[in-house]
Amino acid sequence: MSLFRRQKKPDWHDRFHLAEDFRELERGPAQYPVAMEGVEVTGDSLSVLLEEFCRTERPMLYLYLPKEEREEACEFLVQRLGRNSLNVLDLSLDGESGDFLREHSLVRFGFEHRNYAYVFETEVLARIEGDEPLFLALKPDTIFQERRSHQRYKLWPDYEAFFQEMGLLDISQRGLKAFTDQSLNSSEALESAVLSLPPVHDPETGDSFYSGAVIEVPRAVVTYENKQGKWKYYGLFFDLEWPDEDTKKLNDFLLALRKCIFEGC
Repeated sequence: MSLFRRQKKPDWHDRFHLAEDFRELERGPAQYPVAMEGVEVTGDSLSVLLEEFCRTERPMLYLYLPKEEREEACEFLVQRLGRNSLNVLDLSLDGESGDFLREHSLVRFGFEHRNYAYVFETEVLARIEGDEPLFLALKPDTIFQERRSHQRYKLWPDYEAFFQEMGLLDISQRGLKAFTDQSLNSSEALESAVLSLPPVHDPETGDSFYSGAVIEVPRAVVTYENKQGKWKYYGLFFDLEWPDEDTKKLNDFLLALRKCIFEGC
């Protein structure tokens, strides 16, 4: 972390009482197996991006916890964007993310906005006094917009799609995000799991853009997991090629979603 960042005033002196000051602890940066890559967003562009993201209805950040075989993601809700800092509320219930922040001086967050994924590293300085697990983090100097060759499409709650009885939050040509109240053995790949895609209709005319399909996915591997209350959230990646007819079924579904978005469905 640069000296400039350490000299930033985190604009909390007259506004917050700290329950814990993490800077008094001996901490080292978290070690992530993959370097951050993508288009760098800095300066005014970064400020505009964060301001626009934080004005959304539910600006959700994901704290990445590196594990041996994958990264787990814990949800944090942005409650305040300051000139140099962020107030973020830990939505997890097990306390693991708080322990992680106490242990590491530099950690990685990600978020999604306008069909793009972003990731950045920052220092979480302290826990703010109060009944809720609210933390104070430095506003990052650089955010990486991940290069994504396959666009994700939001499904839930408008489209009820399922993968092995798990509801789907979003999907792309290479993977999906699912949620369930059951625990998934995330260390093992899912083989020959069924992907159920719903019909897509024009809500005004009733015209059918897509009639629905059932696809047997050769294999999907878990790339991250996040536990929130009774719900478990999983990211899965399709790591084997599909038969041509099944690829066409998925592509036709994504095309119908794109058409529906374009026509304002």
